[in-house]
Parts: sequence; structure tokens; C-alpha cells
Amino acid sequence: MSNRSVQVYMVVAGDYHDTDYARLELLKLLAENERIRVHVAENYHDLDAINACDWLVTYTCNLIPEVHEQEALRDFVAGGKKWFALHGTNSILRFLDNGRVDSPEIAPVLMETLGTQFIAHPHALFGSVDGVCEELERRREAYGISYITVPMDAADAFAPVVARLAGT
Repeated sequence: MSNRSVQVYMVVAGDYHDTDYARLELLKLLAENERIRVHVAENYHDLDAINACDWLVTYTCNLIPEVHEQEALRDFVAGGKKWFALHGTNSILRFLDNGRVDSPEIAPVLMETLGTQFIAHPHALFGSVDGVCEELERRREAYGISYITVPMDAADAFAPVVARLAGT
């Protein structure tokens, strides 16, 4: 095995998550291997630094690279380098006025490179009682989901949704 160092470019940033915690935990894991050297960033802007690395590690949500950055990331992977795209790297979320969440398809090069785009968080519901009821009915119709599990600490907050759906 080679003693050559492994250069890692790590991007941790985005919405709806404790990225400071994620960044720290990832750094701790990577530090377990003395060969790994990590460059830390909050975006994909430094393409020269990314391309100088062997691996790209990302833990992001709603972080959309510019088109030229998406193309460079595609080329990074196509060139045989490794991209460990964790958690929500493939997510683009837009909260709508009606309480629903949209996942617009506005970064096709990125999603093609990753191989997927996050579209729905089936266990997470946001919005008004009406909006949550509409979303549950939509999921039942689209996916055949006929029940969900609600944690005890959320039961009281969810009671109006149950009452509305039960017709009481």
C-alpha cells in the first residue's frame, strides 16, 4: 500500500441541518486515517482546489453549484476521481406558500452526475393542517400509503390532522 497522502476536498453547507456538527463528525472520521488531508469549504467555487484532490466529500442540502461548477464536478468524476455525496447533496427544496415542498429540477448536470435527485421526504410533513392533510391524501393516491407513524412527542400537535382526516 502506498504511503502517499489522500487529498480530500470536503464541502459541508446548506439549509435545514446542523452542518457544523456534520462537518466536525466527518473531520473526526477522516482524521482516523493519517494519510488523509482535508481541505474544507462551504461551496464548490474553488475548482482548482477540488481538481487537485483525490476525493470530494459533500454533506449539503440546497447547495446548488453554478452550471460551470456542475460541469467541472461531472468531469472530476468522469476522470476517475471519487465523490462521496452524503445525505442531501442531491436535494433542492423550495417551500411553497401552500405548505407543500417542491423539488425543482433545475440542476440537471449535477443530478445526472450524482445519479439521483431527492424528490420527497416521506416521513417529514410541514405546513398547515389543511396542507398536511392534502399532502397525506396525495401520497395515499400516488403511492398507496395508507398509514403513517407519529412519534409520541408529536401526537398532540398531529391530533388536528387525525381529526380532519377521520372526519371528526
